[in-house]
Amino acid sequence: ILLLLNACIVEGILRTWLTAEIKEDLNQLATERMQAGKTKPSKPEMVTESYWVQVEHTGGWRNINDQYKEYMALKLSNLKGYAAMAHLFTLRNVVGHGTSIVIPKHHSNLPGSDYTDRWQKKLEDARKYLTANLDASDLLDSLNNSKISKHFWEQSKMFLDEVAAKFQNKIVEKSSAYQSFDGYRFGFRN
Repeated sequence: ILLLLNACIVEGILRTWLTAEIKEDLNQLATERMQAGKTKPSKPEMVTESYWVQVEHTGGWRNINDQYKEYMALKLSNLKGYAAMAHLFTLRNVVGHGTSIVIPKHHSNLPGSDYTDRWQKKLEDARKYLTANLDASDLLDSLNNSKISKHFWEQSKMFLDEVAAKFQNKIVEKSSAYQSFDGYRFGFRN
């Protein structure tokens, strides 16, 4: 459950930052329009507003990656902490969407050419990552390891800090979700 929550928090914070950035740009376009004495929204305003609505209503890890690349010119996969996040979202999809862990009876001639092969590749990559980072013997042992939640929480914090550094304005600092996440310390209180 903590992996699911963690992935939701990461995706939500990334979406909050991006929509705030788009909204700030939209406000700037409106200010420029009004200063020019125009009353109707310009085409760039309408396109930006449409994109803003699309970003707010389109969930998913792949979508947020594409949206950051499109709007911010930031390829999240180039960031140091991306690999951990990719594995977190693979695990989130397996657990949250009920994706089965399937071992194909017959291997494809073109590995990765069908749905099952692609999922097997993602799970194998996640297994390698988890066994290397959690001192576990396999994927199921990793999921049973009490350190997994803390590991991904810490990796998420590092990744979000890395993304936050790419914003050169106050949007990140104003984000209450990020402030709460940043201020949380994993563990128990007495």
